[in-house]
Amino acid sequence: MHAAVEGGHFEIVKLLLNSGAPINFTRGKYGSLLQVAALNTPEPIALLLLERGIDVNIQAGHFGNALQAWSYVGNVKIVELLIRKGADVNARGGAYETALIGAVAGEISSQPEHCLTLVLSFSPRVQFMEMLLSALSV
Repeated sequence: MHAAVEGGHFEIVKLLLNSGAPINFTRGKYGSLLQVAALNTPEPIALLLLERGIDVNIQAGHFGNALQAWSYVGNVKIVELLIRKGADVNARGGAYETALIGAVAGEISSQPEHCLTLVLSFSPRVQFMEMLLSALSV
């Protein structure tokens, strides 16, 4: 499944899901399927995984969780969907520790401020100074 997601093979991913392949497991450097999708595939696969009920809070891999990975990439549409599906905006772990720091550090997005604003708007309890200091040490 990870290979199909990584390769952006939508129809194969769909076929595997329709055949009962599990989606809530971790493997490799990026852990969950949603993290793999963040860095390797277009949105449709992530949308399919979300539609099929993937756990948005799986903690594993380089980014820690899917929200941190998609915040880093700077995809506002997927970040918002993850949050609306219950992704924990204050979850810690991974290379950038939080989704907020991932959005700030995002090297892929040309406009990381959109994800930063979105993450902040859903996280009134974010301890901003602590995260800012942590981001500066990254």
